[in-house]
Amino acid sequence: MLSSVLIGFNRLETLQRDGFFMPLTLPLVRLGIHPNAITLFGMALVLLLAAGLYDKWPMSALFSIGFFAAISDMFDGMLARAAHKVTALGGAMDGARDGMLFVVLLAGVFSLWDTALLAYLLVGVLLIECLKVCEIFVRARRYGMRLAIVLRSRGQGKVSVDRVKFFLFCAASLGFLFEMGIFGSPVGIGTFLLAACVLTIAVSVVVHAAIIVLELRGKSFMMNEHI
Repeated sequence: MLSSVLIGFNRLETLQRDGFFMPLTLPLVRLGIHPNAITLFGMALVLLLAAGLYDKWPMSALFSIGFFAAISDMFDGMLARAAHKVTALGGAMDGARDGMLFVVLLAGVFSLWDTALLAYLLVGVLLIECLKVCEIFVRARRYGMRLAIVLRSRGQGKVSVDRVKFFLFCAASLGFLFEMGIFGSPVGIGTFLLAACVLTIAVSVVVHAAIIVLELRGKSFMMNEHI
């Protein structure tokens, strides 16, 4: 029952998101742009954002770069599904770009943003990553380690709550940069979004723990999906 609910919600969220942004995705398909090119562009923006944070560029510039880096995370997956170019390499690149963006944004705002929520966020994210590794080992009993890793790289078994979590983290970090650029100090937008992100992380921990229990009981939580 729980497995069916999670898979159903994942599919509904993915279909709704893809359908909403389809008018923006189809032109990219017609132009023959490969989803991995979007991911590589996002990686370049993340490196540029890291340089800007290090050199203390204007907050408006940092916000703009971070915004487009985060947008690349959304469109590469949608483009891969629309163009039928879902691959393990693309999924791995997407995960690497997400990790880079998370580290850069966290490091960039951690030194500027005095809030205990960031510590809770970091602990929660580390716990989720440990649970994801456990999921791979549990699935390896059925599929073998190599295939379990490949399936995970392709986005198999990824839950929608993790996408919401990452979206809220990016929105909170960019909201903070926006506040600093416009008002010169936080006014609460970033803090509100970060609190919502921490709450979503707590939900994600419960969901991933439930998935491990389901997998151990022989109920697979695998679906053909790209990040």
